Formats: sequence, C-alpha cells, structure tokens
Amino acid sequence: SFASAILQAFTAIAIVAAQVREKHEFEGEEVVAANAAYANGLQKFADLAGKIVAITALGSVQHYQLAQIARVKGFDLAGVTVTTLYTSGAIARAVADGTVDAAILPAGYARDVITANWGRLVGWISEIDEQQTGALFAASRTIRTKRAVVEKFVRAYRRGVADYAQAVLRRDRYGKRVNDEVSRAAAEIIARYVFPDRANGAYAVENGAAYMDPKARIDIADLARQIDWLQAQGFVEKDIDVRDVVDLSFTAGD
Repeated sequence: SFASAILQAFTAIAIVAAQVREKHEFEGEEVVAANAAYANGLQKFADLAGKIVAITALGSVQHYQLAQIARVKGFDLAGVTVTTLYTSGAIARAVADGTVDAAILPAGYARDVITANWGRLVGWISEIDEQQTGALFAASRTIRTKRAVVEKFVRAYRRGVADYAQAVLRRDRYGKRVNDEVSRAAAEIIARYVFPDRANGAYAVENGAAYMDPKARIDIADLARQIDWLQAQGFVEKDIDVRDVVDLSFTAGD
C-alpha cells in the first residue's frame, strides 16, 4: 500500500521537523460534495455514510482523514465506497461530473471546484481533527555522517517557517485572516514556486495558506495515532513505532 511504502522508507530517512498540519480555523484538506449529491442531502460530514467518496490512495492521508470522520460522526467506514483516483485533478473532475458523491481535496483544489460551481463545501478536515500532514525529512545516513549540515539546514528551515507564519498565518481579533502588504509580498514569492503557471497563484497562496507550527515542532502524539490506525488496517507492519521514524533531537527544547 501507499502507507506501507512510505513507512518502509523510514529505514533510510527520518522526520526532523514539521511541515503543514490541520489546525482549527485554518483551511487544509476539505470535503466537497458533487452538486447532485449535495442537493440529495449530502451536506454534513455524517452524510458521507454509505456514499461514494474519492481519495488519492488507500493508506493515504485522505484515507486516514475519512476514517477519522467516520469515527467522530459515528458511522461505519466499511459502508463507504472508497474510490482511489491518485491525483487531486482527477478527483476534482470526478466531483464535477458526478461520478463520485464526494471527495477530500486540498484547499486550493476545493476552492476551484466550489468557485466553478462544480460542487459544494461540506466542511474542513480541521473541524474533525488537528492532524500532522507534512514533514521535513533527512536521510538517516546523512544524519549520522553529516549531522552539522542537517542541523544548519533545519535551523534555516525553521527560520523560514517562522517567517511564513508571521507573514501569512496572522489573524485579527475576530479570527479573520490578515491580508496586507506583508502577506501579499510573501504570497507572491511562494506562488512563483508552487503555482508557476497560475495567473492567480499569489491570491491562492495568501487566502489558503496551510497552517504550520511557527517553530516547526512535530506532533509526535498524532503521528503515533496515525501509525496505530495504519497498523490496524494492515497497511503497516506491527513492529514499527513512531520513535523509529522521527528524530526529535533537531527540535528539542521547544
């Protein structure tokens, strides 16, 4: 499976800092419903029970998120028909043409689907769970043989994360995202790399920037929960422990 392949690779690499995560009040992954399904009552997370839902792959982050929705909302995941389409673009098209009832999509793709009136928003995954979804990795051999280099890179990375948070993750007293010259300048730089061919790339970055812990700290407790779920589904070997895949020494003391 996808998850097994990733975790097997952790014999050669290790997580050394955090990247994006789900955070309450911040966009991340979103559940969107096809227009016909929404009109027929699929308007809340609980309405996913018994429906056809598109994700990227079995054992993926989205598969885990769908399982969390089922757990929190009290329905059986086994009753959901899970369709794997491997790319967010293919999933968005499936929602648009109604071949699936719903899907889990990154914020940018979900916003495009909704803006084009191809589907409707059901909710943000961050309403269900604050989950670690991204990480910074280093080769285990490099950590052993060139630790000073890794430490230097992680320090620079964490300064970048802090700058990112200060520029695009600010909220005002009412909890609304702050958009100003600082956020726009940062968004324009980021968009050059993540949306090089998109006319409104800076706008998409500024208004849909995913949450990152300002100190790039890893939520190891959440990673442990994810591994437990993957093991329960048979995607990952039982002897893998979260401490086997994370090196906390690079963020120690924060």
